[in-house]
Amino acid sequence: MSRGGALTRSAILLMAGASAATHGQTMEPTAQADETQWQLEEILVTARKVEENLQKTPVSVSVIDGAKLEQVGVRNVFDVSRLVPNVRMTSNGASEFTSSIRGIGTSEPLMTIDPPNGLYIDGVYIARQVGVISELLDLEKVQVLRGPQGTLFGRNTTGGAMIFTTAGPADDAGVKTTVGFGNFSHVHARATLDSGHIGDSGLKLRLSLTHSERDGIADNLLQPDDSRDPGARRVDALQFRARWENEQTSIDYIYYHFNQNAYLPIFQLVAAREDVAAYLAGSPALGGTAPLIQEGRAKSAYIDLDGPQKDRVRSHTLTVELPVGDATLRSITAFREWDNSTVLDLDGNGNLLGPIVGAPGGIGPVNLFWARNSRHQGQFTQEFNLFGALGERVEYTAGAFYFREYAREFNPQGLTAVIGGGTAGVNLEPLLAYRAESESFAGFGQLQWAPPVLQDRLRLTGGVRITSDRKELIQEAPVVRDGSVSFDEVSWLVSADYQWTEDLLGYVRVSTGYNAGGFNARSGAGAEPYRPESVTSYEVGIKSQLFGRRLRLNVSAFHSDYEDIQIQQLQAGTGGASSVTVNAGAARFTGAELELAALLGRGFSIDASIGVVDPEYREFIYRNPVDDQLVDVADRARFQLLAKTTGAVGLQHVRPLSNIGTLTVRADYTYTSKRYWHPLDINNVFNEVIAQKAMRTLDARISLTDMQFGGVEVGASIYGRNLTDEDWIMQGIDFGGLGFAGVRYGDPRTYGVELTARF
Repeated sequence: MSRGGALTRSAILLMAGASAATHGQTMEPTAQADETQWQLEEILVTARKVEENLQKTPVSVSVIDGAKLEQVGVRNVFDVSRLVPNVRMTSNGASEFTSSIRGIGTSEPLMTIDPPNGLYIDGVYIARQVGVISELLDLEKVQVLRGPQGTLFGRNTTGGAMIFTTAGPADDAGVKTTVGFGNFSHVHARATLDSGHIGDSGLKLRLSLTHSERDGIADNLLQPDDSRDPGARRVDALQFRARWENEQTSIDYIYYHFNQNAYLPIFQLVAAREDVAAYLAGSPALGGTAPLIQEGRAKSAYIDLDGPQKDRVRSHTLTVELPVGDATLRSITAFREWDNSTVLDLDGNGNLLGPIVGAPGGIGPVNLFWARNSRHQGQFTQEFNLFGALGERVEYTAGAFYFREYAREFNPQGLTAVIGGGTAGVNLEPLLAYRAESESFAGFGQLQWAPPVLQDRLRLTGGVRITSDRKELIQEAPVVRDGSVSFDEVSWLVSADYQWTEDLLGYVRVSTGYNAGGFNARSGAGAEPYRPESVTSYEVGIKSQLFGRRLRLNVSAFHSDYEDIQIQQLQAGTGGASSVTVNAGAARFTGAELELAALLGRGFSIDASIGVVDPEYREFIYRNPVDDQLVDVADRARFQLLAKTTGAVGLQHVRPLSNIGTLTVRADYTYTSKRYWHPLDINNVFNEVIAQKAMRTLDARISLTDMQFGGVEVGASIYGRNLTDEDWIMQGIDFGGLGFAGVRYGDPRTYGVELTARF
């Protein structure tokens, strides 16, 4: 046990005299207790950098507020996407995270490749899809903006942006705690301490801590310790927040510290070329274990390379808001570091033996693919926003943004290449090692004008952003190179919205976005830097509240044209896990989203969403390795990570129990259509085998909250996730020329109880 983890657990136990929090409601009664007067609560968003009513904001944005986060039992970033149409997030089982918004995403964790969906935590841009927290701490609200956000949020938001906001210090002093227990020996504890207002100083403090641990979800037959089995993890995190404010100025400081040790779920071999399968099958006769090659979740395996993935994140964020004349100036300054070490077994087998060229006696260990990794990433960001009005009809937002990043990776790999038609193997140890630096400057502005016509119901919005990016790569292996590239781009937005009635808004929007170009450090000699990706998106939408604001129905439709779309093509071979990033050509995405929330009466409510995307490659240029000719394979190319249909429905019942508390029962059903992991079957022949088939999941939660015992507010919950025990794939890789493919399966059925209290 680490000293940091012990301190965190001790602090939680000292603060946890009982268990935590008021259960949030999705509805509020008016002054009359009559149920017919109940209305859906107003939801506030910051999709345009300032706080606005969701129903008055002409942007396709989904919001999950604190009440729903608690009702659904969201604990990590991957839970969020189950609730949002046309959005899917997955992980490798630890800290690597991939997202797809309206069909746009990447599964490549290299730190020289920028993801096309922006991630923001407390207003700070997080550059990487690695090192993202797997357990959310003190989360207050999640907003997902669909479509390019190139004006206000900038580069690398061609698909959209995800905004995570944590809770600030409360006005009143108090302690909130949660303790939970579940299958696979899952234990988690959270505690939050609020100082409230400290005298008349204007200062408030908040300290939040969490500890989570569980054993593995499958058995590693080569070691007896359940805490080291595949899927086991230990997490400790701390967040300290201080806020000082007076009538005009506020200063907010956040320190965040996160530690995780995780044993990744089995990377399970599900397919192998005939010669590879025959070679592995000879292992038992030579005194080794029998190979495991099977589709469907394995409950046990022999894994000899089972080292943990270790992650440490430290970040500091300082936000200052103060008046400048009649305007408001906001400054966000942040520094973040991530350190990682990993041992990866990427064949799901251990203690295999086979004929090895050059091995003593001709027989040696067989590992189809393994990797060790040491990574570091640090980033500094500075953003200024200026908000104000020019007269009564013009509102403006102006800003400047600076970003600097340093990253390094040392990644030795090992593989057994099968040769001679399956009669022998060669053990090779390629290396990936590089350093990378990025720097970005941007200036942006947006105006909103209400013309003096149409009874002040029409608003016109225009915005522009100018971005300059510079990237540098210094690489030691697999090739030696030292290169730099620069890019400049102008992104823009125009939109119009019309308030037909107090509860009905319609809007049209045209926006552009840009994803920076750069280097793929996995590419071999002669690979050129890839170019920026650009998009122009056309969107129409309606936001409505009906039946006395008991039904909220928001609908949007979009058409996006992509040029120079960036596609990652895995081409693993004897040189290791190599890949190329190509500007494949052009693509169109057409689709729609619908979201609703309704109060059904007698304490029942429902929320639901559906998203559809119809993608089409207009051009996908591919260099045929056989004759070195360029060919257009648009009619055969897949869209990575894209689910053409997503849907979710949640049914909830809330009933006050006299003199006891409040009973809440909720069930959530989600659907995701088939998804592919690679773009071209001609490169990855097992692409179809490892694809995630249509996925359906059912979750449920029953809570009894608002119980009072001696001045302590107490609650209890029982929950179940993936109740149908669906075998779903969180990661799939076809190793191309090496002749095999595998997947990681996500969690099976899980269940548990939580005890909560506030005092």
